Amino acid sequence: MIAHCHIPKTAGGSLLHILNTQYHENLLAVPARDWEDVTPEQAARYHVVSGHYPYGVAEDVWHLEAVRYVTFLRNPLQRVASLYSYIRARGNAHRAYQQVSRMTAQEFAERGPFDNGMTRMLAGRYDFQWFQDKGPVTEDDLRLAIENVERTWFVGDVATFREDVYRLADLLDWGPFVIPHINASMSKPKISESQAFREKWWADLRLYDHWTTSRSL
Repeated sequence: MIAHCHIPKTAGGSLLHILNTQYHENLLAVPARDWEDVTPEQAARYHVVSGHYPYGVAEDVWHLEAVRYVTFLRNPLQRVASLYSYIRARGNAHRAYQQVSRMTAQEFAERGPFDNGMTRMLAGRYDFQWFQDKGPVTEDDLRLAIENVERTWFVGDVATFREDVYRLADLLDWGPFVIPHINASMSKPKISESQAFREKWWADLRLYDHWTTSRSL
């Protein structure tokens, strides 16, 4: 079983498109925020389950065995800029649009309704998708997220997406495919790594730094 843990704004739409070309009817693409509606019986019918669900759900909720997690990380500055652009482009179709539409990109980065989404997801926190009434991210969350990244079967980086996808293709013996650009914005707002940004996104910054450092060793 391959579990694609799709962290928002980490080229997951492009990866999902490729997964669909390789697995077709053996792929379950879970719509956003619907992972809790998937039953163990449903999940067990597929070879790949892709969606915005927290790390550990495949075993703990769907009771799947021999799970190989696949995920991609992204530089937090770039991921936050992409998230801001995505919400603005979606308009009222996105639940946070009304709040975000009144903010500049820098304001969104420093005091917007989201924080540390990579850490939340990879620590297995079920509240990662909601932007209200969330508990704060803790050092224990960060420690668990790092541990889970280190045990994840395949971790890629959006910065090296093409190379990493071909590396994944070799591991899984995929056939030919084309890399698309799903939900990719050519122009993204510039966000500075201010003190307020570092304080808000501290866990994702440390998680990404830890992983990129360990990857280069």
